[in-house]
Amino acid sequence: MTIYKTSYRTKNCGEIRKENVSEFVKLAGWVNSVRDHGGLIFVDLRDRYGITQIVFRPEKKETFKKAEKLKNEFVISVTGTVIEREKDKVNPNLETGEIEIEAENLEILSESKELPFDIEKSKDVNETIRLKYRYLDLRRKRIQFVLKKRHDLINFVRSFFYEKDFIEIQTPLLTSSTPEGARDFVVPSRLHKGKFYALPQSPQQYKQLLMIAGFDRYFQVAPCLRDEDPRADRLYGMHYQFDIEMSFVKKEDIFEILGELYEKIPSVISPEKKLWKTPIPVFSYNEVMERYASDKPDLRYNIEIFDVRDIFQRSSFETFKKCEFVRAIQAPKALDKFSRTKIDEYVNYAKSLGANGLAWVKVLDSKNLDGGISKFIDGNLKEALIEKTKVSAGDMIFFVGENNRQKSNMILDKIRRKLGSDLGLIDDNLLAFLWVTDFPFFEWNEEERKLDFMHNPFSLPQCTLEELDKVNPLEMLANQYDMVCNGVELFSGGERNYNPKILEKVFQMVGYSKEEIHSKFGHMLEAFSFGAPPTAGAGMGVERLLMILLSEENVREVTAFPLDGKGFDQMMNAPNTLRPEQIKELGIKI
Repeated sequence: MTIYKTSYRTKNCGEIRKENVSEFVKLAGWVNSVRDHGGLIFVDLRDRYGITQIVFRPEKKETFKKAEKLKNEFVISVTGTVIEREKDKVNPNLETGEIEIEAENLEILSESKELPFDIEKSKDVNETIRLKYRYLDLRRKRIQFVLKKRHDLINFVRSFFYEKDFIEIQTPLLTSSTPEGARDFVVPSRLHKGKFYALPQSPQQYKQLLMIAGFDRYFQVAPCLRDEDPRADRLYGMHYQFDIEMSFVKKEDIFEILGELYEKIPSVISPEKKLWKTPIPVFSYNEVMERYASDKPDLRYNIEIFDVRDIFQRSSFETFKKCEFVRAIQAPKALDKFSRTKIDEYVNYAKSLGANGLAWVKVLDSKNLDGGISKFIDGNLKEALIEKTKVSAGDMIFFVGENNRQKSNMILDKIRRKLGSDLGLIDDNLLAFLWVTDFPFFEWNEEERKLDFMHNPFSLPQCTLEELDKVNPLEMLANQYDMVCNGVELFSGGERNYNPKILEKVFQMVGYSKEEIHSKFGHMLEAFSFGAPPTAGAGMGVERLLMILLSEENVREVTAFPLDGKGFDQMMNAPNTLRPEQIKELGIKI
């Protein structure tokens, strides 16, 4: 690791070794620590490459006098000779631990006042304070490591696509509002008062237009801006994604090229992590919802969910007889780990999620149950339940009974995740990638009592134009796919709709009038009329992927300057008010 020589340094603080002894060097960086050892002053000098120890001796009177003024985080430049440390003074924890620099000259470039927190302990500091002084937080070794890994990831992915003959093209940031599943950020136009640009939720339309233009293989590290609520795995405001599109392909072609990419990434970014299965397995949406109650299941642990309504219809447990959905979830080897207090914790947790309760039984052997609601499960029903749920002696079974499928899925998904954690079943060094395909095209918006697109409105339906008039919209499938890893959706993609009549029809199905469709998407409909190839692609979140690869719990930890959990920039004090003359110039009122 070599740095180009500059006016302030000839070496960096991480590259000097024993073989450099006797060399005269110049270093620059931040004072990491100062230690006065009775006549000798030792300074650990830090830059992003590492730490080198500097020793100041009283014989160099002027330099020593300056060194006495040094405090942590001063920025300095030092010249001196590389010397070998005495054997009992070697620091095995530093790559530069066998040497030190005997200082000849010292220049204090910048002083630092007392910091608001200890940099290396900033992870434990209130996040609001950390983000207000983010430039200090970024000095922390772990964050610098993470952001270097982010650079490595982007560089590797970009090189991968270059080698596959993709062309990198930047698409506009000022565009038109579209219904892509989240709220748009809008920008008032000064030149066209009363009208607004939208910041792109994704480059979706542009990349399809690039395919129509004949570019065939497009790639971009694209900023995507969405006004949606922040979560641990979702930044508020803006994230970056690896965005691709290909012509003359189907989903199997996408799976092949992206499967190759994702199988290579761990060895480059986090070689300690292993892949769960290769090639990456494919599940349908219906399958993962039935088996794991989630379209982004964590498959590092084998806990499944089973429909047991038929069994309870024959039981004496009246509560479940009234439920439309009765489902069971395994708790492997929980019998010895779960006290009654722990079981009650799960019951209360389910209630906090909106469940009426959480039923349970203990599995004693292949024919016998105990505790909970076991007394309501008679004779042959016990064996039927044990066989259906694939449990063994020492396991437990939890049950959720609901009349709403979506609510049942939400409760079971959260219980499954909690079980995986509490039972110690999660291997942090395992990457469980999977494809999820065949998503429903539409979902029902209960609040507005209408159909909504479940994913991307530009996906190709799995039916013909003629069949669109006959199919039940809620049973209609899309050529849509997601990549999931460890319970997190990493990207979403699909085979694209390139038929203008089908595109117009699906927008009509969610309530758009012909006038609205042509106003918002007339450019797409017209473009499709000039010879559009079949295309497919995906948008892959940079932050989410890095979060998984580096075992970080929050995407803000893999981002240089994130907003806080409420979408506020503590450092730049944004969003902020505009001056009255700015508001007037934009032609808007507040």
